[in-house]
Amino acid sequence: MYKLKFYLNIYLLAFSVLFFYSCSSVVQLAFGVKTPRVESLKEQKKILEKWDIDTTQLYFIKRSFILNNSFDDPIYALDTFSSRGFSPIQFRIYDRGLDFYTGWEQCIGPLKYYSFFQEDTITKIHHKALNYSISLKNDLNFISENPDTLYKLIKSQKYDYVIIALWSGWLGSFSKDMLKELDGFYKTTSKKVLFIKANLSIDEEMKEKMEGSM
Repeated sequence: MYKLKFYLNIYLLAFSVLFFYSCSSVVQLAFGVKTPRVESLKEQKKILEKWDIDTTQLYFIKRSFILNNSFDDPIYALDTFSSRGFSPIQFRIYDRGLDFYTGWEQCIGPLKYYSFFQEDTITKIHHKALNYSISLKNDLNFISENPDTLYKLIKSQKYDYVIIALWSGWLGSFSKDMLKELDGFYKTTSKKVLFIKANLSIDEEMKEKMEGSM
């Protein structure tokens, strides 16, 4: 029994290191809570309702962005250390001027280590891995067929913060924990916030592409 407990602890430690400090797609797929799959809007709403998360502003991340590894491109990558690969659990926050404000993804450490949300404001963390050259206008390309129109609409609404969260139900509690943090702020702040949930639906071709690229 002691040996079993010992090896279990070693396994959990290895899992934590791999998941939180690596953005490798293979690691994500290997340790996903469920098999990567396509999640319809109906299924997304069902998952979010179960998690008690706001179900508005739901988008799909375009297949082409996954198949072409576009998130490794400097104009889209949140992480400047591109060799670590794309993290499917992350968020980007833009300020009232629609400039990049701050963000997080799992490979810069567990979310609980950062105090982003303080009462009615979002703390701007500075991390050397964050790519401060990304823009909302570019980000809208991976969720919208008409990014220019969507950008103009968002700009006209004069939001205090625009949040884009990348998530998927098949990553289970890892997505849930991030969304709960964001949703808690969204539902309690007096600020005007646009909370976009961008779903990473994975079909078989995309899965093979992600596995084969590592």
